[in-house]
Amino acid sequence: MILFLSGEDSFSRGQRLIALKQGFISKYDPQGLNIEVLEGEELNIDNFHKAITTSGLFTSKRLIIIKNIFQQKNKAILDKIAGELKKISPDNIMIITAHDLLKEKNNELLKKLLKADKVEKFPLLKPGQIYLWIQKEVKKRGATIESAAINYLVESIGSDLWRLNNELNKLINYSNKITLRDADLFIDSPIDDNIFNFTDAISSKDAKRALKLLHDQLDSGANEFMLLSMLARQIKILLQVKETNGQNLDLHPFVIRKALNQINKYSLESLKKLFAQLTIIDYKLKNSQGSPRLLLDLFTVEMCSK
Repeated sequence: MILFLSGEDSFSRGQRLIALKQGFISKYDPQGLNIEVLEGEELNIDNFHKAITTSGLFTSKRLIIIKNIFQQKNKAILDKIAGELKKISPDNIMIITAHDLLKEKNNELLKKLLKADKVEKFPLLKPGQIYLWIQKEVKKRGATIESAAINYLVESIGSDLWRLNNELNKLINYSNKITLRDADLFIDSPIDDNIFNFTDAISSKDAKRALKLLHDQLDSGANEFMLLSMLARQIKILLQVKETNGQNLDLHPFVIRKALNQINKYSLESLKKLFAQLTIIDYKLKNSQGSPRLLLDLFTVEMCSK
């Protein structure tokens, strides 16, 4: 039996491989004596042939894993292995993994692997899928997370599930109720500076610059709810710093310093109006009362005209 696991989402692919391996151990090989792992880069016809012809110890079943098979760049070796696949014993279970298949379109081995007994694909997740993945992972680990914090993680890290997994571990070790503030504390986001520049443009009544900054974020795939969350957070910080002059606030000193550089451009009343307008837009977006981009554009123009 041959299983072929492919795709650029190496984290999910790796997790699936671990699950399959554990399943084999539980069912056939409690001591793990009949598992052989080969790396694609070091693969050759001799070690491949040895792997598929070696008999199992204490069981007829053997698990052969070949990781990243197309890291072997010698086409002659791959072509020979393509011809050897039919010789695999029914008692052997072979799992072959591969990363990006686009460069391997005319590969004879790939053609055969795509017709393997079982083929599973792991493409990179889209933003909405990453959001659900984070929700599921946090719940599985016995914790909770705010929607705004999930959006922050999606925008900051994207589809790198290896890093997301590590960051979730850190966050859950810190608190089992993850907030936006927790995410902001642990993770640097490139969107932060853009939000700061956006609010700076609004405070300067520079509608042209503010709209460009907004559109740059949206055109790069930024989630509208994430932008709203980050804007609301920034305005809330400015309100706190305006009211206290940055004293005795539970905020990072760097965040306070940046806010102090900006608050003189705003009156307390204008900050309150900004926050109120963002609350209204958030309600409209959640209730599908208008185009997200149009609502944000109108907000930007209106705030720059006051």
